[in-house]
Amino acid sequence: QRGGAQELCVHARTKVEGYRPPAHWEWLARIREAVAIPVVANGEVWTLEDYRTIRDISGCDTVMIGRGLVSCPDLGARIRHWQQTGEAQQQAPWAVVLGWVHDLAQQCQLRAEGGNYAVSRTKQWVKMLQRSYGEAEIFFSEIRQLNDFSSLDALFLQRKSAQ
Repeated sequence: QRGGAQELCVHARTKVEGYRPPAHWEWLARIREAVAIPVVANGEVWTLEDYRTIRDISGCDTVMIGRGLVSCPDLGARIRHWQQTGEAQQQAPWAVVLGWVHDLAQQCQLRAEGGNYAVSRTKQWVKMLQRSYGEAEIFFSEIRQLNDFSSLDALFLQRKSAQ
C-alpha cells in the first residue's frame, strides 16, 4: 500500500504450502483490516459454495479464481447468475464443455509451430476437468496415448457426431 498499490490480491497460503489445501481464508480478513486498499481473496475456490464462503469469511468483495475456472469453466457465469438472481445454476453439461475443449485444441493447433503442443494442452485441461466432470476421466483415458493432432481432432468429431 505504501508502495502505491491500489489493490492487493492474496493467495491465502504460504510459499511452502503452495497450492495445497487448505487456503487460510481467515487470514484475508486480518489482512483486509490492516490495509486501506481493497483486498482480493484467492485460494481454493472450486464451487459457487466456495465463492460464497470465502466472501463470508474474508469480508472481501472481490474474489480471484484460478484453477477452479480451469476445472469448471462456467463457474464464473454461474457466480454471476447467482449474484443477479440469488439462484444457483447447474454447471454446463459435459457435451458443451467438450466443445470448448475442442475449440481450445483447434486454437492451439493453429498457433503452434508443429509438434504436439495442442495435444499436450488438451490433455492438461481434460485432466483438470476431471475434478468437476466424471466424463473427463473417460475422455482422458481415450486421449492419453494420442500424440498427434489429427487423431485428437478425429476423436472430437467422432464424439460430436455421436451426440
